[in-house]
Amino acid sequence: MHSVRYDDVYQLIDAEFKSKYRYELEAVEDQKIWNVKKYEFYDFSPRMFNLIRKFYGINSNDYLKSIGPETLFGSLNMGRINSLKSQCSAGKSGSLFYYTTDGLYMLKTISHDEFEHFKAIMKNYYHHMLAYPHTMLTRFYGLHKIKFTRTTRIERVYFVIMANVFNTKQSIDVRYDLKGSLYGRNSRKKPD
Repeated sequence: MHSVRYDDVYQLIDAEFKSKYRYELEAVEDQKIWNVKKYEFYDFSPRMFNLIRKFYGINSNDYLKSIGPETLFGSLNMGRINSLKSQCSAGKSGSLFYYTTDGLYMLKTISHDEFEHFKAIMKNYYHHMLAYPHTMLTRFYGLHKIKFTRTTRIERVYFVIMANVFNTKQSIDVRYDLKGSLYGRNSRKKPD
């Protein structure tokens, strides 16, 4: 499962949990959508996520081939995310889910509040994942933001990259959509 020992990747300084890298990509002139001239792609805590991926045996080149910025932005510039398979959420969150064409990863859009919360717990998440490699927690492999100006308004899209738990050789007969909270969820009582 993991090709890197916990002791080999444990040593991250606090600043690495708060680091971010910014990449700027310009839209191809004849393929602009919404008249967007450039996109800004932000990669949060890249070393931490890279170490988590290594810990779980994920090769960086293969990962980038599946979900790299070139793939994502190439599709955004064309007005579609054709390198990803869309599956809109039917849930209350309004999140959108996309699967990479190889089926290994899932991209999920998140709210700004969820984004800030994940940044706040990132260090604890990292240490938990390495201390308990067989945890049932979702394996997150990246936290990102795309920023662009559409007409005069600045738009931001926050998203996480995670393992696709449905990418298995095992046959899946039934899938359940489990919710972790009752907040904002109602059900009608069945008549007696």
